[in-house]
Amino acid sequence: MRRRVLARAATAVIALALAPLTIVGPASADPPAENAWLMNSSGTLLCLDGSVSQGVRIKACDRVSPYQRWYQIRITAERFELRNAGNSRVCLDGSITSGARMLPCNGNGYQLWTIEQRIRLSNVRYGTARSLDGSVSQGVRMNATASDSVYQAWQFYKP
Repeated sequence: MRRRVLARAATAVIALALAPLTIVGPASADPPAENAWLMNSSGTLLCLDGSVSQGVRIKACDRVSPYQRWYQIRITAERFELRNAGNSRVCLDGSITSGARMLPCNGNGYQLWTIEQRIRLSNVRYGTARSLDGSVSQGVRMNATASDSVYQAWQFYKP
């Protein structure tokens, strides 16, 4: 009996410790107002992390890192810039040759993003032919859009 009580208590403590990591939100990339994780839908807790010095990469989601908190700056009803809380003067820029990177915001097509099929991020420069693609092993880049790729499926979540 004592072991069962201890087991239940341990389970409750673990559940309370993990509760802040629980993510609840819509299964779409519809941008929220501000300050959200941009999470890769590959089935793991991996988020887009962007800094000028370290580059854009996929890392374990971190509640503290400002480089994983993204703001969507609306330019038109369908287009927006992506900036992170680590440096609001630079934007996510995606090109085929240079990959994804953080550059000074300039309003060009490499930095204007749209949401396709409620989960894919495409920039105005490439339209729907290319989507933001991210994996730990291959990095973050603009790849040919693949409708079945979990590495091209993104979700905004407020942690």
